[in-house]
Amino acid sequence: MRTPEPIRNSEGNWLTHASGNYEVPKQRVCTLLRWVKGRSVEKNPRPAHLQAVGRAIGLLHRHAMSWKPPAGFTRRHWDWEGLYGHGSGFMVPGERVRSSIPAPYREGFDRTTLRVREVMEELGRGRGAYGLIHADIALGANVLFHSGRARPIDFDDCGFGYWVFDLAVPIAHYTSDYQDFSPMAKESLFKGYEEVQALPKRVEEHLDLFVAARYAQEMAWAQAGVLDESVNTEDSMAWLDRAGKDLKRHLDSI
Repeated sequence: MRTPEPIRNSEGNWLTHASGNYEVPKQRVCTLLRWVKGRSVEKNPRPAHLQAVGRAIGLLHRHAMSWKPPAGFTRRHWDWEGLYGHGSGFMVPGERVRSSIPAPYREGFDRTTLRVREVMEELGRGRGAYGLIHADIALGANVLFHSGRARPIDFDDCGFGYWVFDLAVPIAHYTSDYQDFSPMAKESLFKGYEEVQALPKRVEEHLDLFVAARYAQEMAWAQAGVLDESVNTEDSMAWLDRAGKDLKRHLDSI
């Protein structure tokens, strides 16, 4: 499967540090990747597109399940703290973010995050449930299509997390973006995944919960932006409102 290939800078390093001429004046860490040929699908996606995405996720998971990280390899964890707490990377404390979720969405957010914590504890971190995931694959963003195959890009959120979360992300975004609540998306995604390997344990049982977990994660991310003065508050509030409505609609449907 084709994925972005990193390129070293003129000094032979993978990372380049740059600063200057930004709205928020601080140093940036930059990387360069080779162009991945393909096109994004932003309108009228077909079942075949979701099937191709499922197959790509299956290939990534199969590799991750057998891959041994090199010495010193570190990535963030998309566990409960990574989604909603101190490991989330918010510019404000996770506890403050959670406690300031607006009242219209607070009950659904709290109910979801509580249940997500319980299920994560039940699943544990064994290889059958947890490993290196992309964490941000969605139609219209972060995946290209070429010759009938899906090519994931934008691996900046790649980290250790639950296999079911990696499958829930494209479902959450597809449902939100296209307002299609039929079982087609899930069925097509699973069909593609099972071309590569069997679904991880309890994925079908917990998929709906982890779709809700994704919406709650987006709410927390957006609320952190509302609280962080260096971020565009208006955009963050709009994102929060959309994710909050997505979560409410999803919870009402399951």
